[in-house]
Amino acid sequence: ILRELASHLSKATGTARGSLVGETKIAIPVVEAHAGIRTSEDEVPLPQPAGSDIVVQELGNGFAITVPPCGLWKGSKGLFAFALMWNAFCLVFFGVMFTAAANGNSQDPPPWPVMVLFTLVFCGIGIVMLLGAINMGRRRIFIAKMGDRLAFRQVGPFGVKEEIIPLVDVAAVCVGPSGMEINHVPVMELQVFRKSGPKKGLLSQRRTEELDWLAGLLRKNLGVPSRMV
Repeated sequence: ILRELASHLSKATGTARGSLVGETKIAIPVVEAHAGIRTSEDEVPLPQPAGSDIVVQELGNGFAITVPPCGLWKGSKGLFAFALMWNAFCLVFFGVMFTAAANGNSQDPPPWPVMVLFTLVFCGIGIVMLLGAINMGRRRIFIAKMGDRLAFRQVGPFGVKEEIIPLVDVAAVCVGPSGMEINHVPVMELQVFRKSGPKKGLLSQRRTEELDWLAGLLRKNLGVPSRMV
């Protein structure tokens, strides 16, 4: 399906076969509803959010959505900055602690194995947060409807993830909490619910108004509601 998608986009935009990004933006007006269950027929048309760089392209038997990377600062929702501060603190704190212990300047220092264990745990947390922030800020996501299939492709610094869902298995599309919080504020994501299997969550790095617009776009084109019924 991905090769077929690349072929369609190449013919439509004149780009190389391996590229999924065209030059033409097609703003398909739709909107997300947060209250109650909305069907695709209930959608109220709204324009694509101002400043959005998401590209929507119509294909012969479907559509393709290209979501470019947001960058480390914007795309990580502040996680990149927090990870940098966490790692800087660990570097200074554990550096001073090991230096004092090695020079005998610390009274009753903890055993070396305990110090090493604490260092590995806290530095490991910082590294995981940093890698997660890099992945959030640098990943590019493609969503395509090709015939009776809905395809997702995520290209990031740590590899490529692909998933194909039959359209008959798509139960609902909405915007909901991703499970991650920043300063006690839930980070929202686009959610695709399936009739069988777990839901698919993506695009947590994007603005809520963009997620609302994309959710409405998918509902309108797939003919599904905003909540499972």
